[in-house]
Amino acid sequence: MPGSRLMVTFSGFIALGLYILFDFTWGESAVTYKQPIAAVRAKLATVEEPPLVLGSEGNKKFKLGQSDSQSVVWIVEDGGKEALRFTARLTPVRADATEVRIDVSGPTSGAFGDVQRRLSEYRSVRHMYVIAMKERVAATLGDRMYNWAVVAPTVAFATMANLSGLSAQMDSAGQAFRQQDREAMRKAYANEAAGQGRR
Repeated sequence: MPGSRLMVTFSGFIALGLYILFDFTWGESAVTYKQPIAAVRAKLATVEEPPLVLGSEGNKKFKLGQSDSQSVVWIVEDGGKEALRFTARLTPVRADATEVRIDVSGPTSGAFGDVQRRLSEYRSVRHMYVIAMKERVAATLGDRMYNWAVVAPTVAFATMANLSGLSAQMDSAGQAFRQQDREAMRKAYANEAAGQGRR
């Protein structure tokens, strides 16, 4: 039954494609919570970092940044330098309801280079950060546990989507290492020929 297996695989790819289309189209949209803006802002000031998506290497710190009446800002620092910035934009819909939209941005220069440009280039990674923070906000405002199952497909897609880029980086690093190695060997032979080798 090779045809039926092919059909199942094809159906799986269609389902994955539709999920990705839905997630990228509506996944980052604003959510309205039945809470007044002051209560939303107060709860969001207590938000912790979304687990597993920011990495554990380095000296990372997640902290509340400079916020105002219409937004709450969290900063991810690595070694004391800003690496990422999450912003929740708050819009009162009614006296007892607030719309929350999550965004992520990064510095354009400094210790980590142009993070903002990389977020624009690697949209799946940017999307992963937004979805993870959106879930953290939903869990906080809903007084519930963080649901990793909401975030996991987005993390998996971001990882798969960027494997070719990681592979290219590894190839480039390997090529640079081989070039360095050839250059070291060339110098060693030249030194030996000139009589500067070990005696």
